[in-house]
Amino acid sequence: MTHLEYVFKFYTYSDPILRDIQFWLIESELEQAVGRARLLRKDCVVYLYSNFPLSQAILEDSGFAMGSDPADDDLYNEYINR
Repeated sequence: MTHLEYVFKFYTYSDPILRDIQFWLIESELEQAVGRARLLRKDCVVYLYSNFPLSQAILEDSGFAMGSDPADDDLYNEYINR
């Protein structure tokens, strides 16, 4: 699937109109959720674990992909040890 210059795997409609509607809804909801952190008012970082890319996001491999060991991931260990 290609959306906003990103190529990714995503289960979606074959009809381009329905796909555009689905992507708009998903993108709107994700941006709303990320915006809840008040990024313009607070100096913070939001981690979004999703298979749908946002245009403002910095994409990183989290190590949570199938077949990887999450215990090797520093973010995972930091989260678990809180």
